[in-house]
Amino acid sequence: DPVCHWDTTVSPPMCTPTECGKRTTLGTCEADTKCVWVDTATPAYCTASSCDKYNTKPVGDKCGCVQDPDCSWVVDTAGGGQGSHCAKTAYSACPDLDIAFVLDGSGSMSRSFGSHPHGFYALMEMLRDWVKTLPLTGDDHTVGAATTVRGGGFRITFIQFSKANALPQEDHPTGCAVGACTNGLLSGNLNELLGDISW
Repeated sequence: DPVCHWDTTVSPPMCTPTECGKRTTLGTCEADTKCVWVDTATPAYCTASSCDKYNTKPVGDKCGCVQDPDCSWVVDTAGGGQGSHCAKTAYSACPDLDIAFVLDGSGSMSRSFGSHPHGFYALMEMLRDWVKTLPLTGDDHTVGAATTVRGGGFRITFIQFSKANALPQEDHPTGCAVGACTNGLLSGNLNELLGDISW
């Protein structure tokens, strides 16, 4: 759920609304500059804003980016300005980063971890919350190694091993449509990453 996060600071742990997720109307969402209204989903919802909102095609909103205290405009000098973009200030000087998570799916992960009753679910919820905060490249899984390195963006993939007694119908889907899952490949597309985590 894009408006909730798993809260392990309470006992028992539970899914609670995020700060932006508490805002249920366009007006209340836009009143907080750290939130953005997503009307491309059904139902529409309010979520944390990111610097990606300034990366509109074809040139981006440089003025909006530099006015946002959490964002910086990164000039692409090597590509003649074609790859200039807005990035989170904390990541803007970093190169793009590809990360592969190898996740233990064995029976030991079904035990309680701290205050969470199921370790594997706790890990998935933590990863779900974390990827929503990253400045992703936006590349879907079909791009592969040919991505245009812009700097400050992440691509991620998840690999699970050791599920006890896995049935053939439980295998990760292959041939995913763009935006549905990663097919086990690197992706900077949030919807694909969330599709893998939800699977």
